[in-house]
Amino acid sequence: MAQYTYRMNHRPITDFTGITGWLEKMAAKGWMLDFCGTLFWKFRKIEPRQVHFSAIYLPIDCNGFSPVRTPEAEELEELCAGTGWYWVSSMYQLQIFANEEADPAPLDSDPVVQVESLHRAMMQNVLPSNIILLVIAGVMALFCWSSIFTGNFYSNIGFGHWLAAFNFTIVILMVLGELAIYYIWHKRAKEDAQSGFLRPTRSFPGLMMVFLAVLLVVYVLWVCALPWQSQLTALSNLFIFILVRGFANLGRKNEKMSSWANIAVIAFLGLWVVLFPVISISIRNQIEASTHHPQSVVLYEGREYTLNRDEIPLKTEDLMEIDPDLQNYTCEIESFFPCRITRNTQHHLWGNTGTPMLYYTIWDYPLPLYRDYFLDQAINEEFYPTHGELDPEVWEAEAVYRLQQNGQPQNVYVICWEGRIVSLHIRLETENPELTAEQIATIVEKLKP
Repeated sequence: MAQYTYRMNHRPITDFTGITGWLEKMAAKGWMLDFCGTLFWKFRKIEPRQVHFSAIYLPIDCNGFSPVRTPEAEELEELCAGTGWYWVSSMYQLQIFANEEADPAPLDSDPVVQVESLHRAMMQNVLPSNIILLVIAGVMALFCWSSIFTGNFYSNIGFGHWLAAFNFTIVILMVLGELAIYYIWHKRAKEDAQSGFLRPTRSFPGLMMVFLAVLLVVYVLWVCALPWQSQLTALSNLFIFILVRGFANLGRKNEKMSSWANIAVIAFLGLWVVLFPVISISIRNQIEASTHHPQSVVLYEGREYTLNRDEIPLKTEDLMEIDPDLQNYTCEIESFFPCRITRNTQHHLWGNTGTPMLYYTIWDYPLPLYRDYFLDQAINEEFYPTHGELDPEVWEAEAVYRLQQNGQPQNVYVICWEGRIVSLHIRLETENPELTAEQIATIVEKLKP
């Protein structure tokens, strides 16, 4: 059986009533608090029993990088030891004590000092981070919702835009709710403290769990709707954040390390964690760049040419009579779970204007939520004003769009099949010829999933 377990604390650090009550329930289940982490609190296995907990806030300056044990905490521990209370762990100014007697005498503390110290913890550690989070979420929510209702941010609004808008809105509601609960309590607690009464705090961990669960689901769906580069960035940022907080907790356990030394170490490690993937990707790209596509050498007009010979599903010779030996085939594939992007290019040996050319990008996606995003990417590949809709039945597709430049249709198409979107650029023997029914049938045969 595991000797340690981790639980996320859904209560704000200022909710001493909720925290002590939660710790008593955990002890009754056989888990004793071992360490207060930033995100998760660590518990060790014990025999299930009744343990009383008490919380005291020290009137000191500290932050999330400060050592767990401070001279002030050690002095308070000595004073409480004689009454049967022993120190367990701490977070910011919060010091948690435990007592295993049946009916222990409560720890005496000045309510005025406790309210002031608790407010110090709020102003130094909780409020700044909440304000930063509120500003970031507010700006992002403003952009997302404005893009949805005005259409100025993207020409097409996809599922990912709605997810991002709800994501940041949920964050705003969480932050505002937590701040409102605290300041209502603080106003009343100051008045009660003058009468020698420390008003109990109140929070809503159940509601917070629901908010976090919804936020997690929306975040996962939002990340899934991003291209692979953005997915990598989002997951890397989350991984870096977890690593930084983990290293910060290790520094807090070192009593000889000051908060500034801890911050310096974390900054160095965080910078290294950020730079290492960048350096690795750069090295990998250089290695891949040194590798060549399958190639062949052809002789044309007395000169030798080296041409790529990648396999692509649709070729120009499938649509017209042309010498395939004088064609250059290139295929670039990008894969990210669970999608795949394939870019295929074919052009004639001399590649001048008017010579045959074929370029198309295939977006394969297994989930419908990717469709709008990839369609947005496909339509905005060209910097032209509009795309006209065509009859999708001819292409056996869900929807087909054709590029319009200066009111004239071009041989640039966006074809939407189930699970696949294709952006197709064709230049045949004449300038912008109309595709025949046979050519369309060939395209469908070669590219339809």
